[in-house]
Amino acid sequence: MFLLAVYFLFFSAIANGFFGRYLGVRGSQLLGPSALFLALLCSGTIFYEVCIQGCSTNIKLFENF
Repeated sequence: MFLLAVYFLFFSAIANGFFGRYLGVRGSQLLGPSALFLALLCSGTIFYEVCIQGCSTNIKLFENF
C-alpha cells in the first residue's frame, strides 16, 4: 500500500512518456489522471492509518543488507 502511491505515479510517467504515442491522445488523457487519482486514494489511506490511527510502519527497502 505504501509503495503503491509512488508506483502509480511512476507507471503513469513511464507509460505516458514512452508509450504516449501508441496510447493516443485519449488514452494518455485517461491514463494520467486515473493514475493520479489512484495515488490520491492510496495517500489518503496512508494518512488515515499513520496520522489518525497512530499506526507506525517500518518499510524494509533492502532486506539483504
